[in-house]
Amino acid sequence: MTSFENILKRTRGMGLRPPATVEAIRAAEDALHVLLPEDYRAFFLVADGGEGPIGGESYLRLWPVRALP
Repeated sequence: MTSFENILKRTRGMGLRPPATVEAIRAAEDALHVLLPEDYRAFFLVADGGEGPIGGESYLRLWPVRALP
């Protein structure tokens, strides 16, 4: 299982935001002077962050791409 598939598996049932745009991802990379890992970029193209319960008693918040820089 790839890291991306693992992320999606663990976020089932969470409230995920609509996808980020390629332009928003590039803008964040430019602002941070880095290239995001390919699986992280792929996740943003599926969901621009989200939050909710995972694994019973845990809660996870994934920040949107615009909050990175």
